[in-house]
Amino acid sequence: MYPENFIVNADDFGIDLSISKGILKCVENNLINSLSVVPFKDEPQTKLLKTIIEQYPQIKIGCHLSLIETQPLLESTLEKSADKRPPNNFKDFLMCYLTGRISTDKIKAEFMAQINWLQSLGVNIEHLDSHQHIHILPGVWRVVDELKKEFSINRVRIPFESLGASAFRSFPFGLAMQILAGLRSRPEEKFFGFLTSTKYNYETYNSKYKEILKNPQVHYELMVHPGHIPQDSEIKFSEWNANWEGEILELGKLKGFFLGFSGEKSSFQARPE
Repeated sequence: MYPENFIVNADDFGIDLSISKGILKCVENNLINSLSVVPFKDEPQTKLLKTIIEQYPQIKIGCHLSLIETQPLLESTLEKSADKRPPNNFKDFLMCYLTGRISTDKIKAEFMAQINWLQSLGVNIEHLDSHQHIHILPGVWRVVDELKKEFSINRVRIPFESLGASAFRSFPFGLAMQILAGLRSRPEEKFFGFLTSTKYNYETYNSKYKEILKNPQVHYELMVHPGHIPQDSEIKFSEWNANWEGEILELGKLKGFFLGFSGEKSSFQARPE
């Protein structure tokens, strides 16, 4: 339904059961064609992921490399941190990284463990990206690029969208991340969704959709964060200010736009459960 040069990727499968259920709903209704998985250990989410692998083999699945908000798979990853807890956000992670509490050697070992873990579940990993885009940091980028080659993974996300808009909307960290991502950007790959983050809105990118159809030689990726509202949203996800259910509705509009060009009809009812 989406053109071959357009990836609609849902981030954060595995970070919370309700979010994962919402992503599965998007898969079932052809609202996305790709998703990224953070490390998790519970059986209910394992069953959801295996459902996608077995029943929807066309879905691209990537490893959402994470050292923020999710517990590392290796005990040694946070051995220099006093409380052994993962950083709460990008700023906290940056401080740990710059002060040497999380070294690049530990990062590589942890990321390798996350890739091996996801493969052990039967996933053919199509891409690598990371929670809060930490892989674009100098040093971390080198590690991820090495792992891409070692595991023969197809691509690594380059989350570059706009320097100008980032200066107004997400200064200073958003602008800094866009500068770093811009250094890696390639003309044959376009990314969007950074500016809307966890509040994707169909109308924000109106001009992009026809551009995708007009440029089949360019590969586009839209990052979204759909899901059902987490049970502990007031605690664990309080800083996100996310619109999970709303993004499912907005993806219904996106699907409708491309169905209009493909000639298919949509059976999806744009209403969250």
